[in-house]
Amino acid sequence: MRKILFILFFCLAFVLPDYGQTKEQKPLSNNEIVALQTSMQQTTSKLKSLQADFVQTKTSTLFAEPTKQNGKLYFRQPSDLCWQYTTPNKLSIVMHNEEIMVKTAKGGKIIPPKGMHELLALICNAINGNFLEKKYLFDIQYYKEKNYILYLRPKQKRLKNMYQNIVIYLESQNLTAEKVILKELNGDETTIVFNNKKLNEPLSDTYFSTK
Repeated sequence: MRKILFILFFCLAFVLPDYGQTKEQKPLSNNEIVALQTSMQQTTSKLKSLQADFVQTKTSTLFAEPTKQNGKLYFRQPSDLCWQYTTPNKLSIVMHNEEIMVKTAKGGKIIPPKGMHELLALICNAINGNFLEKKYLFDIQYYKEKNYILYLRPKQKRLKNMYQNIVIYLESQNLTAEKVILKELNGDETTIVFNNKKLNEPLSDTYFSTK
C-alpha cells in the first residue's frame, strides 16, 4: 500500500516574485486580460467533454534523470475526470460526483490519500477555465508569447503547501490547456503536455465509474 501511494504521489506531483516568466513573454494590458477572460468563458461554456493523450515529465531532486509517463485524459462537465497512466505503469484515477477512486492495473482499488481531491480539481479547473472564477484559490498573471500563458500562484493553504506556482499554456484555437507546469516548493517540477485533443465527443460512463 505504501509503495502504491508513493508511486501515485510521484506520478501526480500539479513563490517566486517574477512567477518564472521569460523575457519573450509580454504581460497583457488590463484591456487584453478582460478580452481574454471573456473569450475563455465563452469558449469553455461550450465545452461538454474533452479527451486527449498526455505526456508527463517530472524532474526531481531525488533522481538524476527526469521520469516520463504517457497516458490518456477523459473529462466531462462539470467535474468528471478519468486520468489514466498507460506506460510505463498502468494506473487510473477517477473522479465522479466528488467521489474519487484509484484503480490499479490488476483491478485493485485504493482509497485516495488526502489532497487528491484538490489535485484533481486543479486539473479540471485547468481544462475548463473555471480557475478564473475561483479568485480565492489563485493570484493570476497573464502573458503572451506565441500563445497565452497564465501564471497561477496558490492562495489556498493546502495548495500553497505544495506548489510555488502553476503555469498554464493555452492553445490558441480553443483556449484549452495544451501544457501545464507544476512547480513544487521543494524544487521538483512536473510538466504535462496534451496532444490529440477531441472536444465534445460522447464519452462512455465506464470511464468515470468509481465502482
